[in-house]
Amino acid sequence: MWVQDVADSLSRDILDRPQTRKLGTVRHFPERTTLLRSGRKSFSLGIMEKGVVGIYSYSIIGNRRMVRLLGPGDIVVDSQIAAWPGNAESATAVVIRCMDKFMLDKLATDKPKLFGWLADELAQQSQAAQEVKCAINRLPADGRLALFLTKLIERPLEGKSNVVSWRRNPVVGIPISRDDLASYLGLSPAKLNQAVQILQQCGIIRLLTPRHFEILNLRSLGSLLSL
Repeated sequence: MWVQDVADSLSRDILDRPQTRKLGTVRHFPERTTLLRSGRKSFSLGIMEKGVVGIYSYSIIGNRRMVRLLGPGDIVVDSQIAAWPGNAESATAVVIRCMDKFMLDKLATDKPKLFGWLADELAQQSQAAQEVKCAINRLPADGRLALFLTKLIERPLEGKSNVVSWRRNPVVGIPISRDDLASYLGLSPAKLNQAVQILQQCGIIRLLTPRHFEILNLRSLGSLLSL
C-alpha cells in the first residue's frame, strides 16, 4: 500500500462494485477480537468495510509482531495467517462482510467469474503486501514513519479520511495503537519514539497527541522515502 504499484489494490473500489455489495453477511466486531487463528475462525472470507485488522505472527518464544495491516476494501482469509503462525485480530472496531465455506462454495458454483475475480483480487493484495514490507524494510526508522504518515494522508484506514484537519497543515490521526505501529514498522517502541523526535526536531512534524501528528512540511516528509 505504500508504493505506486500497490495503490490500486488498496483502494475502496472493491466495496463500490455492485456485484460485491450483496456478498456475505455484514458483521461488527469490537476491538481486539480474534477473527482467525489455527483451529478457529469467525468466517472463511471477509471483505473489510470499516476499521483495521492486523495479521500478527508469533515467534518461538512468544513474541508478537504485526506483519500486515488490512483496511477497507481488503480481503481477510485464513491463508494469510498460514505463512506466519499467528492470528488475525481487529486492531480497531471493524465491520466485515463475512462469507462462510457454504457461501463460498455456492459462489464458486453459481458465479464462477465473480469467484475468480475475488481470487485474483486476493492474489494482487497478497503481492502488494510483500511490496509493502520491502518498501518499509529498506528505510531507516524515520523513513519508515514518514512513509506511514504519507500514505495515511492518501488512503483511509477506517472507512473515512485519516486527515482530521486541513485548516493550516494536515493533521493525521493514527488509527492503531503506538505499540502496533512500532510492531508494523519493524521497530521497538523506543526506536519509534526516536523517529518521532527526529522528525519533530527537523521541523517536519509536530506531535499533538500520541495519535495525532501535524505535518509541517509534506515535501520534506516525502524526501525521506528516497533514502
